[in-house]
Amino acid sequence: MDTCKNCGKPLREGVKFCPGCGHPVLHPPLSQEEYVTEAAAAIDDALERKLSESTVWREEAPSAAPVREEPEPVSAPETSEQTASQPWDAYGREEDLETVEGEIVEEKDLPNRRPRGAAPQKETESPPAPLPPRPHRSRRKGGTLKPQARKALIIALLALAAVLIFVLVLLLTKDGREGQAKPVSGPVSSQGAENSASQSQENPPAAQIPGPQEPSSLKTTVAQAIEPQFLEADQFQENGLARVRTANGWEVIDQYGKFISAQAYEEIGYYSDGYCWVKKDGRYAFMGEDGTILGDDWYRSLLPFSEGLALVETDTGRYVYIDVQGDVAVNPVENYKSLGSFSGGLARVVELDGRVAYMDTEGNIAYVSKGRFTDGKTFDPETGLCPVTNDDVMGWYYISSSDGSGLGTVMTGFDSASTFEDGVAIVSRGGKMAHIRSDGSLITDFEYDEVWRFSDGYATVRIGDRYGYVDTSGQLVIPVTLEDVWSFGDGLVPVKLTNDWGYLNGSGEIAIKAQWDECYKFYDGVAKFREEDRYGYLNTQGDLLCPPQYKAGGYCSFGMIPVQTEDGLWGYLAVT
Repeated sequence: MDTCKNCGKPLREGVKFCPGCGHPVLHPPLSQEEYVTEAAAAIDDALERKLSESTVWREEAPSAAPVREEPEPVSAPETSEQTASQPWDAYGREEDLETVEGEIVEEKDLPNRRPRGAAPQKETESPPAPLPPRPHRSRRKGGTLKPQARKALIIALLALAAVLIFVLVLLLTKDGREGQAKPVSGPVSSQGAENSASQSQENPPAAQIPGPQEPSSLKTTVAQAIEPQFLEADQFQENGLARVRTANGWEVIDQYGKFISAQAYEEIGYYSDGYCWVKKDGRYAFMGEDGTILGDDWYRSLLPFSEGLALVETDTGRYVYIDVQGDVAVNPVENYKSLGSFSGGLARVVELDGRVAYMDTEGNIAYVSKGRFTDGKTFDPETGLCPVTNDDVMGWYYISSSDGSGLGTVMTGFDSASTFEDGVAIVSRGGKMAHIRSDGSLITDFEYDEVWRFSDGYATVRIGDRYGYVDTSGQLVIPVTLEDVWSFGDGLVPVKLTNDWGYLNGSGEIAIKAQWDECYKFYDGVAKFREEDRYGYLNTQGDLLCPPQYKAGGYCSFGMIPVQTEDGLWGYLAVT
């Protein structure tokens, strides 16, 4: 069998061109028409075989080695068989098309495309011979783009898509941020600022409504603000300070846990008019909100400041009133058995014979009590009224600081009478109690066994062993049927219903279902509840702020709650 003189492949008998490379076989000369026909057929056969082997080649000079173009890959997924010289697109196709004999070979012209992952076959070692033009296949007008042009078009389309996605993300992010709550103002650390900046670039997750016994994140939350470290801890006062007891004694801290007092004391009182009293070595003085002691004197006993004056007992046993500068402001002209704090410009004093009188800021007995009283309480600065009694048929009655006289029959003849508070006082007659206004009119009739002061617009009343509530007009808004109760706070009242405690609103409707062993009054939107021997906290929506995990706890004031942990130490929770 003959072999091709050009590529060395065996030749079938009678062929005039090599089926492998298309090189003419030396036979008797052919006519021009036969030559063209036979050459075209051989070229077609060779091309089909070459394409079936997935080897796309470019015609070069006969002496040159076959050269494969290696276009850059465009984000093509790699396979175990893939190499840098074999770029494939996402569908396993070769990325760029080659030109053959100056024509563009389109994808539809590749009948035997190599399957994804198939290994490329070897190319022929010898270069193919130059072939004559193929007149039967013409160039397609407007064919596929050149590789460089198509690559540029793809990059432009990807860039446009990226811009559109970026604009869409900006719009979505803007809508999401408009629904976020504003951050709490105040100084933050640099690390906290970085965290806040990174978090603000993300859309926050939707708020989840807490289920039963789950902490709330809707309106009110609590977090440990001051670590448990105190032997005792009190509520924060209106000035943002609180009393705590350490191993050294009682001290004062602010809401950040910083000690205000310069040292520890045996006892510390509440602040009033900017000062609290402190006890050291059995003697007393006043301490300001900055922790400094008022003046240089320490006293044998004292009363807190009231209306800018405080009663103190000097070393000589004499009682005087000092002002907030520490100077003596009122020096009583007589000796008394006891003296009280000023209220409404007058101070209650007990004379040596046991009679009650009232002293003005000059140290003299005021004309309102010239007759002296068997007993008396303090004047209310708002109404100027004070309950007194002379143990006569009149019983308890009210006098006015303006003229010192009794206020007619409507303000007399009570078995007991309290001082006024917010324009309302509690009086009793014939074993029943009622509320009375400063003009002498009754808010509630004498029909209850006991009544309490108004709190949040409602007052507790009792008949027998059952409780109910009246409003400020005296109307009974919750029937006297409840077994056990507390007072109103933030529009809700804790009550015992059957065996569990829950909350009612001002209409007597269940606002928070009964589910605890006991619950307590709301202060600043937070209330304490008890489960067995542990305490937790909730908000006015009934959401659990923290589970019952504390041995003891106080109420919320100034945004802080004192709590006692298992180890017996006290710390503070912050309410936000």
